[in-house]
Parts: sequence; C-alpha cells; structure tokens
Amino acid sequence: CDWSSDVCSSDLSGCLWRPSPTSGRESCPTDRALGGGDGPPTAFALPFAAPAASGFLPVIRALILDFDGLIIDTETALIQAYAEVHDEHGRPFDAAAYRHAVGHVDYAFDPWFSFPAEADRDALEAERRRRNLLINATLEPLPGVPTLLSDALAGGLALAVASNSSRGHVDGHLRRLGLRDHFRALSCRGEAPSPKPEPDLYRLAVNHLGVRPSEAVAFEDSQTGALAAHRAGLKVVAVPGPCTAHHDFKLATLRLGSLAETRLAEMLARLE
Repeated sequence: CDWSSDVCSSDLSGCLWRPSPTSGRESCPTDRALGGGDGPPTAFALPFAAPAASGFLPVIRALILDFDGLIIDTETALIQAYAEVHDEHGRPFDAAAYRHAVGHVDYAFDPWFSFPAEADRDALEAERRRRNLLINATLEPLPGVPTLLSDALAGGLALAVASNSSRGHVDGHLRRLGLRDHFRALSCRGEAPSPKPEPDLYRLAVNHLGVRPSEAVAFEDSQTGALAAHRAGLKVVAVPGPCTAHHDFKLATLRLGSLAETRLAEMLARLE
C-alpha cells in the first residue's frame, strides 16, 4: 500500500498526494539502529544459482518487506470498511473504482463520490475509521508470511520493513501478531525525506541493516513500492494482492501469486 495518510492503509483520500521530486541523496541522512540483534547479517549465497560472471555466487544478506497488502491485507479491509459505510447510508458502492486507487500515489480519488456534495465527509471518514480499526484487529498474516520470516531467520538473513504507513501502525500490528522481534529495523513514513515511489525508505532500511542495496531483496505488492525498491537498487519480488493484481510489475525480477507459492531458497534461486 502506498497512500499518503499517516496510516496509509486507512485513507483512500490520501491518493490526492503527489510525490515530491527525488531527494537525489546517495545515502540516507539517518543511520540509527532500530531494534533487533547486533552485528552484520549473515551472507546467504543464492542456492542452486550458477556462479556470476565474476566467479562468485551472488550474496543476499537481507530481506525488506512492504507491510500493507504484503504482510497483512489491510487494503481489502479498507475497501470493506468503505463498502459498509456506503451500505449503511444506502449509497451505491463501486468496488472496482476503489481497487483501482489502491497503491497509486498519482491518482486523484474522492472515496465519497457517490454521496451528495452537502454530505458530512468528516463524519463519514470517522465512521469508516471506526469500522476499519475493528476489521484490522482481526487480520492475520497473509499466506506464506510466517514461513518466509522463519526461513530468513534460519538462514541468518536480516529483516526490515519499508512502509508508507506510520511506525505506530506497522509496529502495533507486528506486535499484535507476535512478529515484531523478527525485524531488525522498521523504515516508515515520516522517517525519510520522501515516501515511496521515491527510494528514500529503502535507502534508510538498508542503512539500518548495514547492507548494500545489491545484498537485499524487496518484497512488494504494488507498482509504487516496486518502483521505490528498484530506484534504491534492490531486486524486487512482486506479490500482488486482490487490489493490486492489475498493477504493472515490469521492474520486478520475480512475480508470485502468493508468498506460500514457494520457499525462500527457491525464490532466491529464481532471482538469477
């Protein structure tokens, strides 16, 4: 998810945001350690891969995951919350229009377009947020996420999240799910000069982990996130969800239908 609100998974009106020009920085201005263990991550040579031209196997030391739509499906939950408010007020709901807005930062969208101009949009948003919080509190990790994290830790890889959502949103859900301790670092909205699709959040994440961009793999569910990771110099595994299957993932090295489709060793082998 790549909306611009403080908790990006909870406000489609954030799609009115436009990305600022790239900062042009070659490294992130901040390099503070966040959570996790000490020392550099272990090198993970890509299994089953043929030697690179230099004669050395490619080395992966870290995985950096998007959050909304990748770890938990807050995107479908968001659309469900909007649908419930529309239904409560007897207004038509165009689910396809909402799905089209997901993950895009250059798409102007009024989530209450079917309501009359005089409708109290602040009250509608308050009701939508209340419903959204109730739905989000029931969300479980998407298929394959726990296994991916376990495989990464077993292989000595460092883990981080790079998200356009706020730290409170990401950290709170990871703790609720018992996954927070898996991640050495979080890189969240407001902690880097610009959000995705700019590369700043990914540059911040690799700095936190102490790895080069070429030593990390990004996992993204949206076109905007894939572009950010690619701009930062990471290889990208695209795992689109129901709301982002229509996105253009031409910058991704690998596209999966689900993280449960294959284990980490095979994923990394397929990146070469």
